Order: sequence, then C-alpha cells, then structure tokens
Amino acid sequence: WSKQLDGAILGPIEQVDLYRNKRLQLAFTTTKSFQVLDRNGKAVSGLSKTGMRTSSTFAVFDYDKQRDYRILLSSDKSLNMYDHRMKKISGWKKTKLSGALAYPPKHIRIGNRDYIALVHKSGKAELLHRTGRVRIKTPSDLKITQDLYPYQSGFVSIDNKNRLVQLSTTGKMTKTALPYETRYTLAANKNTLVTQTENKVTINNQLVELDFGVYAPPQIQVVNNRTYILIWDNQSGKVYVYNRDAKLLDSFPVSGEGWVMLGQSKPGSAIYLASRNNRQELRFYKIP
Repeated sequence: WSKQLDGAILGPIEQVDLYRNKRLQLAFTTTKSFQVLDRNGKAVSGLSKTGMRTSSTFAVFDYDKQRDYRILLSSDKSLNMYDHRMKKISGWKKTKLSGALAYPPKHIRIGNRDYIALVHKSGKAELLHRTGRVRIKTPSDLKITQDLYPYQSGFVSIDNKNRLVQLSTTGKMTKTALPYETRYTLAANKNTLVTQTENKVTINNQLVELDFGVYAPPQIQVVNNRTYILIWDNQSGKVYVYNRDAKLLDSFPVSGEGWVMLGQSKPGSAIYLASRNNRQELRFYKIP
C-alpha cells in the first residue's frame, strides 16, 4: 500500500500495539500532524492530531513493557502527554517549553527510577519525573550539543566546549576535555560509550582510526544481549560493525550508506544488517 501524507515525516516511525492484540500500528509526526496508521495504511480513528510545527517531536514510552503507552508530543513551545487513546494525562505537569526540542524526548530508567530527558535546540537539558516535574536540576549555564544518554549510573553528553559531560543521579557533574578540537558525535548506553570525530572513533576508551570520509553519527544496538556499534561512511559507502571491545566483526566493512540497522525475525534467530547502497537498493547481510 501507499499513502499520500500532508507533509514530510519528522524523526522516527514507531511501531506500537495500541489495542494489545498484536495488530501493530505505525505512529509518526509530519510537518503538519501526528498520525497513527494501521497495517493497511489507514488512519486509526481518533488518534491523529493536527496543527503540528516543523519543530515537532514525539516519543512513545512503554515504562513497564505492558503496552500501556504514553505518547509525548511537542510542538513549538508546548509539550503534552497522552495515553494510548490520545487522551491527555491529567497528572502531567510540564506543558510549556522555553524553546523547540533538538531531539525526541527520551525515557531512561536507572535502578528503579524513571527519567524523561529533554534537550532543547538552545542546548538546555532537562531531566524530569514521569509526572513532568524536575527530577534532577541541571545547571543553567550547561549547553550540550548532543542528546543525553544513560551511561554507567548516570547520564552523559557533550557540551559546546567539546567536553564530555557526565551527570550523576544526585546532580553531581563532571566535565572532561576531549582530545581533539573537531566536532564530536556521541552514542552511549549503560555499559558502552562511543565518541566520534572525523575519522577517529573511541569505543570504551579504545581508539579506532578509519579512512577519512563523511561519517554519520555512531549507533549502538543491543540484540540477543550482544552490543553492536554501527558506523558508516556516506562518502565511500562502507558500513562498519564493531563489538564493545572495539573489534571489527568478520567480513566488514560492507556496502551501505544513508542509514543502517540491525534486526531479526524473532528473538534468538539470526541477526541481519539492512543498509542502502548508492543505487538506492536495499541490501541485507547476515551477522557472523
């Protein structure tokens, strides 16, 4: 099927099970609306929202993996939380923003506590409770250039002075100067930290130097309890996959550019890498 939309899609397309019957839906925002389509491409009645802006973001949270979804929508300076029927959550306290968000909101769980991370285009960072109240107060002069990620027992990002910023759950902050003056990108999860600048990639303090190219920001994916770091060069059309020890997997790099992702048909089955090549073809590789 195909569907004419009212504008370009912004950000990710999330797969959800709003009716808890395994008949999945697709949720996304465009430059003009928030939409939910069923698997036949038809709009799900009562779940769309119009009047979105080009700066809109959205996120779907499933706190306890029970498909009791919370949908967080931002548009310009407004922020609203909805349930899976698109009814506003009455207990949500933060409905106004100081400016547009740079990334979709993110749910992070550390220990038995939940945090909602917001990063503004201005560089302001906020860490909220599930109710929208402030959970950790961040310094007003902190300006970050990357998204907030969980790392070890706290949070990590990069500030506008090229420093690695780590924030504990008690609000204690440390800043570490990065070794190169060029712009960095970042990816992290609880046990893995990846930074990249030009052709230099650091994975858990292990430096990897690649050929010069035009690299997309690194990605971390965990499949079958194994951590994979995905790096690709849009200039040469090469995809690299490393493990947490900064070791390149056998048979890599392979052809791919634009985007790349890992997936599998069911838990425990073979893992495949999907990518696009310069002829606009999809390619699939089985991970060794």
